[in-house]
Amino acid sequence: MTLKKQNNKIIIAGSTFFQEEKLKEVLNGIEESNIRYFFGDEFDKEVFFDYVYSCSLFGETNTAVLRNSEKLKDKDVIESIYNLKENNVILLFNTEKAKEDDYRKYKEYFKIYVETKKLVNPQLIQDHFREAGFNIRIDTARYVMEICNKDMNILKNEIDKIRIYFNYEKPKTDENIVSLISFSKSENIYDFIKAFFNRDFNRTVSLIASIIDEGENIERVYYELSRHLISMFLYSISPGLVNEYTYTIHNYKESLSKWDKYEIANLISILTDIDLDIKTGRGTFEDSLYRLVGFSGKIN
Repeated sequence: MTLKKQNNKIIIAGSTFFQEEKLKEVLNGIEESNIRYFFGDEFDKEVFFDYVYSCSLFGETNTAVLRNSEKLKDKDVIESIYNLKENNVILLFNTEKAKEDDYRKYKEYFKIYVETKKLVNPQLIQDHFREAGFNIRIDTARYVMEICNKDMNILKNEIDKIRIYFNYEKPKTDENIVSLISFSKSENIYDFIKAFFNRDFNRTVSLIASIIDEGENIERVYYELSRHLISMFLYSISPGLVNEYTYTIHNYKESLSKWDKYEIANLISILTDIDLDIKTGRGTFEDSLYRLVGFSGKIN
């Protein structure tokens, strides 16, 4: 779809992923030289309106794309933008709670696209991989979903990277695909978990300190480690109890041999106590991580 006279003003409201996908669609066929991007949190009204009202040097109407429109504070400016009638303007609202009712009063002059929320789940991840030409197992999709922190924008970037890597040759296994998925901070998380399972105490302590210094979401790190500990506990009882994280178990089979059932049971007991402390406000996620690491080093 390209911008037409009757739909020359557009509102796109939703997540960053939804905005970018819809923006590519509505800008299709418009020369990049006729598009200029502005930002609601660094807005210069004179520059914006000068551009909107100026004649294009290339024969087409200029198109102004205003990102982070929800950050505009000047009500007069907002009203002036909404009252534009003959100019190409696209307003992007980065909000997870977008409702079409919020923009209904502007629909006379705006074409409005509001994101219909889809629950990020393994089936959705599988569908996106399938569209890119890759068939992955449901447990792999679940693992990828967690690596990408349920962020569809990260997922899209990772799939694009995988598509380029396997441009001439298809992956033989899901593991070939998962091995390519990594984005800066998360690499440290999984290195930390591997070091923990391998009982490399010094490296584990070093990595958790690095993760904290980098400002990673400590809650996420804690729950990632907890999830793997529970999987390891179930696997130690019977491998058949673990059927959701095939890729994870494949990676950790060797590490699992370094722990016996009683040590794992003690870890789970400690984890239960820690979880209760967090939920009752007696502990923090950072303290809890160090307690688990310290306990693993003590029994080493």
